[in-house]
Amino acid sequence: MPNEDNKLADLRREVNPVFLTAKSCLEISAGYGDANAQKLLAVLGFNTLHTDSGNDLPEEAVNMKKLLRLTISAIIEMRFESTENYFTRSGLHQLVDLPCGYTSRGLRLAQKGFTYYGCDIPAVIDEFLPVVKNFLSAEDMKSIHYSPVDATNYDSLRNALKDSHDGILITTEGMLMYFTQSELEEVFRNIHRLLDEFGGRWITLDRLLSPKTEEIRQTISGNFTGNKADFVRESLSARSIDVTDNVMFSDDEEQTRKFIHDMGFDLTFDPVKDYLPEKLHSINALSEEKQQAVRRILEGMCYYVMTTRKTKSSSASNPPGQKFTAQSTMSGGTLSFHISGRLDTISAPKLLDMFRERQKENNFQAVEINMSDLDYISSAGLRVLMIMFKALPPGGFRMFSIKPTVQEILQTTGFDSLLRNEA
Repeated sequence: MPNEDNKLADLRREVNPVFLTAKSCLEISAGYGDANAQKLLAVLGFNTLHTDSGNDLPEEAVNMKKLLRLTISAIIEMRFESTENYFTRSGLHQLVDLPCGYTSRGLRLAQKGFTYYGCDIPAVIDEFLPVVKNFLSAEDMKSIHYSPVDATNYDSLRNALKDSHDGILITTEGMLMYFTQSELEEVFRNIHRLLDEFGGRWITLDRLLSPKTEEIRQTISGNFTGNKADFVRESLSARSIDVTDNVMFSDDEEQTRKFIHDMGFDLTFDPVKDYLPEKLHSINALSEEKQQAVRRILEGMCYYVMTTRKTKSSSASNPPGQKFTAQSTMSGGTLSFHISGRLDTISAPKLLDMFRERQKENNFQAVEINMSDLDYISSAGLRVLMIMFKALPPGGFRMFSIKPTVQEILQTTGFDSLLRNEA
């Protein structure tokens, strides 16, 4: 049913628009000479970095657009190449890439005889997996696996690793900054459970990416700041990340380390310098002096390397959530939902689809949602609630019977005051 498949893909994109930022990584990898990325790009046909918006910029901004692209490219090439080098030297043979994005890493590792698990939100996997299959034999496909996941949803992660065995390296690249604090805690618990079962370690550079990107930008482009810089970033599909208020990005390093410890992980650091490729091709256009300056910044970064520690606090259960269900009824001009389980990246498109279908069938002016059986809600679920809220007249949206755990998420994200109208 092609039309149904297309509708689902559109809904998945709508509830998780962050997938758009992943596309520029493939273009940049192709641009600095990654042959596998070039193959994938030729089929996918992305064009996020070559928009016509530059024609509307003054000459100074056009030049800055080129320099900012070099900044982004340097970070992406470092992240992609160094992490792959880390993995191939780690002694582990299974990489869990979370999120995998639109990169050629799976192709490259499968060709080298490693096992690769590419995990990302459904909108990415929907588009990317069919393309990857064009370039791998049936034998190669035995060692490369792509799965739609929500990192806050343990069942989706465990299902992605159903064919795995002992010893995995989990890498998170450019993901943690998108989570609220409650989501971050879910992710830590989930990764802890996976490593308890399979063994191995978790590495990330996420805490350092934003400050180091800004440091490189200043090194390359000087004092080009303010609104012009933001406009140029937007024209590159590389708008500055507004780091979510979670403890991984606290200004207090000790607070971050304490959080990691309290979540049941031992933390060590491994210098990026040991894994950088000899040459960063993405910054060839810079002077030798600036290339060396950029390299020094990158060499100053360290991987956060986390391994699990067996303690009562760290092994506290992260109970599996019930599968999402939603029932709807119409009464007068009100559409009522009773939702249960987890409302996250995996399930949110279903609720949005039900809402849209009811819109076609009925002329309702109000929506009320019974959340008495809802166990968890993620950013994707909150986004669906916001879509409903905006589609209704003032006062037309109401939530009630909210569990304390869900209420806490609504309060900490600010959605409680915006969306909840008391009877």
